[in-house]
Amino acid sequence: TTSVALIGGSNRLSPGEISLAHHGVLSLDELSEFKPSVLDALREPFEFDEISDSRANYSVNFLANFQL
Repeated sequence: TTSVALIGGSNRLSPGEISLAHHGVLSLDELSEFKPSVLDALREPFEFDEISDSRANYSVNFLANFQL
């Protein structure tokens, strides 16, 4: 799993798995196998219940209140 898959974004702004799990459960199989950078991407959603993604001309916040 990549950070983009969890958080969202890529070429166009779209929600990732964390935002899709808003008000639900996010299941991460083999969590110990994830790269540290991917695990670090979980910090902001845990602290603020949302994910901010910015581009040159705009910014978007995806809701991310979930259980792990």
